[in-house]
Amino acid sequence: MKKLFLLMLLTGILFSCNQAPKKVVKKEIKKIIMKDDDGTSYNMIADTVKYLIPLDKDSTSDRPPFFTGFNKIKFISQLVDSVLAGKIKVYDDFDNSEMTIDDVKRQLGMISDTVYVEDLETGEMKQKVVVPQFNPDDVRELYVYERWFYNPEKCVFKTEILGFSPVKFTVKDDQPDGEVTKVILFTVYPNKKMLKKMTGVK
Repeated sequence: MKKLFLLMLLTGILFSCNQAPKKVVKKEIKKIIMKDDDGTSYNMIADTVKYLIPLDKDSTSDRPPFFTGFNKIKFISQLVDSVLAGKIKVYDDFDNSEMTIDDVKRQLGMISDTVYVEDLETGEMKQKVVVPQFNPDDVRELYVYERWFYNPEKCVFKTEILGFSPVKFTVKDDQPDGEVTKVILFTVYPNKKMLKKMTGVK
């Protein structure tokens, strides 16, 4: 009995020694690093940070404007002009689909409408086609999407803007209390490399 047990034990040891060692697969985690011209490197600590920036002073409090020296009217006007001229591609915030010029005009409220106006000479009511103009001052907020990088030795941050979305405020005419609705007009992705990641669009 003892000889049989020893024989089985010896056979098991020899079998295990003859087996090829298992390969250990190491999974590499790709680090995204940003470097300055002087060689200072920054490790990414946040892949996507989304936050809402108020562009105007809050009249209900004594809080100062979020920006100092920022010309909101100039920024929004130039942005919308470039979009309407087809120089910049923009995307719908809901499904990330690319928006056409007509889509953008609808978001901006620049859709033609037919109204009745009185002819001052005859007193008759006549139809008139009116195209409302976009008011850049109606844009009160801005969504920003960023990646954050950090250097722990120098305690310095770097940010990369992946995209941004202007937010328009509209007052409902049929609401006596002046209820405000917010509309995200469109989303811009200046960094084309991030477009597929953020939207899934090639």
